[in-house]
Amino acid sequence: MRKRYAVSVFLLLLACGGLPAAALIDESFRTLEALENICEERTVIMPGESGLILGGPGSKGEKAGIRLASPAPFAGFTLKLGNFHWSHNAPQGGHPTEILLLNSLKQGYVVALRSGELTFFRQDAPGQRTELGRCGGLWAAGTGFTVPREFTVSRTENGRWNLGFSGIDRTLAAEDNRYRNLNSVSLTYGVYIHGYSANLGSVLLYREEKIGREHGGGVAFFDPWGGSAASGPAACAAEALRKAGLRVRLISGGGERPAFDAAGCLIVPGAALADRDLEAVLDYLRSGGRLLIWGEIDWELGSPAGRRFCERILGTVRAPRSRQCSPLALTPAGEQYPGLRALDGFVPGSLALLPLDNSIEKQTLLPQVETVNLAEAVYDGRNWVQQPDRFRGTPLQLSIHRGGEFAGSRVLYAALPLKPESADFAPVMKALLECLDRPAGPYAEEGPKSAGLNRRNFFRYPGAVMGALCFANFRYLGDPVFDEDLDLAEMQVVCYCIPWLVEPRDGEIVDWERLDEIVAGVGRKGKKLMLDPYPSNFNWKAFRWVPDDAVYQPEFERKYLDAMRRIALRYKENPVLVAMWCTPHTHSADFAVYRTPENHRLWTDYLRTVKKLSLPELNRRYGLSLKSFDEVPFPEEDAQLPYNIGPLWSDYVDFHVYSYQNFLRRTIRTIRDVIPELPLTIRSAFMDPALSMAVAAEFPDVATHIECLETSINTEGFYRSYALGFGIPITGENGWPKASPAATRMALADFLLGNYAALTYSFDGIRWARASFPEFREVALVRREMAGARYPQPQLGLLLPDSTLYSSRPANFFSIEKLPSLEFTLEQMTCPFVGVSSELPRLDKIRVLLDTGTNRVFSPQLKRELAAFLRRGGVFVGFPESGKYTRDGSAGFLESLKLPAEPGEYAVGSGKVILLPGVKEQSCDSLRKLFRRLGLKSPVAIDVPVCNALFEKGDTRYLVLFDKRRELVGSFFRESTHDAETAKLPALELTVAPEFEFSEVRDAVTNAPYPVRDGRIRVKLPPARFLVLRFE
Repeated sequence: MRKRYAVSVFLLLLACGGLPAAALIDESFRTLEALENICEERTVIMPGESGLILGGPGSKGEKAGIRLASPAPFAGFTLKLGNFHWSHNAPQGGHPTEILLLNSLKQGYVVALRSGELTFFRQDAPGQRTELGRCGGLWAAGTGFTVPREFTVSRTENGRWNLGFSGIDRTLAAEDNRYRNLNSVSLTYGVYIHGYSANLGSVLLYREEKIGREHGGGVAFFDPWGGSAASGPAACAAEALRKAGLRVRLISGGGERPAFDAAGCLIVPGAALADRDLEAVLDYLRSGGRLLIWGEIDWELGSPAGRRFCERILGTVRAPRSRQCSPLALTPAGEQYPGLRALDGFVPGSLALLPLDNSIEKQTLLPQVETVNLAEAVYDGRNWVQQPDRFRGTPLQLSIHRGGEFAGSRVLYAALPLKPESADFAPVMKALLECLDRPAGPYAEEGPKSAGLNRRNFFRYPGAVMGALCFANFRYLGDPVFDEDLDLAEMQVVCYCIPWLVEPRDGEIVDWERLDEIVAGVGRKGKKLMLDPYPSNFNWKAFRWVPDDAVYQPEFERKYLDAMRRIALRYKENPVLVAMWCTPHTHSADFAVYRTPENHRLWTDYLRTVKKLSLPELNRRYGLSLKSFDEVPFPEEDAQLPYNIGPLWSDYVDFHVYSYQNFLRRTIRTIRDVIPELPLTIRSAFMDPALSMAVAAEFPDVATHIECLETSINTEGFYRSYALGFGIPITGENGWPKASPAATRMALADFLLGNYAALTYSFDGIRWARASFPEFREVALVRREMAGARYPQPQLGLLLPDSTLYSSRPANFFSIEKLPSLEFTLEQMTCPFVGVSSELPRLDKIRVLLDTGTNRVFSPQLKRELAAFLRRGGVFVGFPESGKYTRDGSAGFLESLKLPAEPGEYAVGSGKVILLPGVKEQSCDSLRKLFRRLGLKSPVAIDVPVCNALFEKGDTRYLVLFDKRRELVGSFFRESTHDAETAKLPALELTVAPEFEFSEVRDAVTNAPYPVRDGRIRVKLPPARFLVLRFE
């Protein structure tokens, strides 16, 4: 059987010593057939009139040569790859060095690993050369599941070139089950070097081995109606294109599965297609075809083929729907094609637009798919929080698949209402076909996967524990697209809500059949399951068996704990179940005054048995004349005061905390009595996580879980710092159904900054995260390396409100969030700090306690502990408003110390109180000066305030950097402003000066070294991207 070979060599020579920095590229792509393998010595490469030519005996390759010329006289190079070796000298007299440039890449697989060397030289005289630079260690890779890797190129003092590998390559065995059927695919052996040096550009060397038919030329127009008359829409369109000078043939549908193999470019109308037709289109794209979708899509997309087409080709979950929109406006990319000018200002009325900035409907394509929008329009709608908003969409989009299942293919979605009889039809279609000729370059895909996750190592896993939060979307159990997404994002865990029954069935409140399906389905995927008792509809009141008053009440608790015990018994021996949440609610302690008879009984029992208060003591305490415990009132808000305080209110808060914490303890013990080693997680929101953390600290392998990592600017300021104080692991979850890479990257940066043990990706699985899959893999790589690293022990405590929030009006997190706070400022500084709870203060390991500025109400416990802290020599830094009120109605903090509520420095026992003028007056610089005066040391200095965290692992340290911006976080709510806010983010250049000793510093993701000068490192921090530096 005759084999066809083609070679693609792409060499961009920039200034290299005496080599001038100029390069000209003829961008046309051609195919050159050679008779011999490139790795055989009989292969010939020689300079020709139009470039370097590859060929064998009788080859006519010279006619196909493409110029890539550098007008550098006396320049040449030597290339070695395996047993292939070729050296080229430019003829004396200044003839430019010319390199052969061939056809673009096709889908392929890794089948070999080779090394090579590329040397640049200047020819001084015949037989005399001066070496200008050398590249070594070229790696062969394919363009399929593992594609060419990126190398960092830097020039050393001796003139040689160092190449740093940015990922870990792998070789796939030919007998791998996924690659057995290779009789109709293209294989690629390749080498790819991406140069970051100012002196070296890019080098590409490829060999393509093709077996089977190649795509032919011309245009094929598919007629799905089959046998349509000459006046039918497909026939009319084909005839209009023929008259415009295109070679067009009709492929008739309606019968057997159509064959598109020979199509140079395939045009498919948006009319209804049968499943067999869609399967044929997908196969055509898998072979690297070019597809033009003409007109609004009216396909049945509920089938597996339809779903794959939507998810992987269009990046949507359903066909784009028609909507009223503004006149079309060509983008700069569209303006490059003169034939599209007729569309500029076109008034369509309504179009089936692909949404560009509406997160609920926005495209979610894999990162190896490059999209080019040729025209845009504006339409009105509602955003994800139901606000009226204005969005952008496109009816004209080119998708270039640079890797993955459809590598090499190009798809142009053109939902234009142009009729074949229109004068603009042919020019527009010709321009679109021209646009489809854009090449699909290479893409660097994933490295090795994490494995070995189990119950014993869940919170100590040497890598990134990541899971897809599916709620109750059971269709994912048999969805191959979802499975691929899990692998691409390196997610080992699938999270499902327990399928509670709304109406009890035969005395059961759990749908055991459905739960068995979930466990089995996740097991078939080769993944682990994390079960969540929070109801998938977020509303316990919808369940007939739940009491009307609230959860955390005896009737609910009895049924809930019985169900959790039976779930643990059912899957005790099943290793698929790797962890569970143990809280039935998402709002942590969920504070409220429940005015029910049952709650009143529990409330008075608490006063008698826990507080041990007699009726006379209650009367004196509350200033009442109660005749029995049945008359003990619930607390009421006092309109005369800005906060809800007083002994009655304070006692009820204590009762609430006591009840909630004991509910958690009983739940944990119920599950652990059955599966002692099962990792458990407590949901705890922004409001009062310390209450949950205190319980988690009582048990091994119990963590707390925070939702919406990236929705607040100051997450690490309280959540990570709280966890440090209690010594527990923490897990997190993103909070937005966003396709925006900036939002997802911020959640991933929070994951690294907070050193979270696990991350779950929220909202309908993980399709929203596709654009950020490379960052997911980077996080997995960093976490594998950082396994076991710890945040240094702080001497600074940050005082945070928790149960004292219950005195606010309304008694929730948003009341405090309105007040200015220092949490975010502390995140941008480099002084380690630990969170201190107002309800459960731990002050024994710190020297300085700083009020965030939001602690207007102190708990009685905090006031007592803080007075003792000052007597021991501690320092409290606060504000005149700090502790102005005490929750039990007693004297405020400063009043109890007989201190004036004015800025200044005051001695108290062996310690001191420092009152700052106001939160808004504080900055990183002012606090840094204060900390230095108080003897608080920072292990590293950074000249620009950015969020950072330093972790230690033996003698190695890791510095995580990310530039959070309030405006960017705010745009998550108003997404029409999101792209503009993202575009405003600055590209920063930071100077990092460690106070500790180190020998070298490298990028923890790429392993690229950073130069060190006078103990300082200069690094670039791109917008909305994290950076991790490794110091050794």
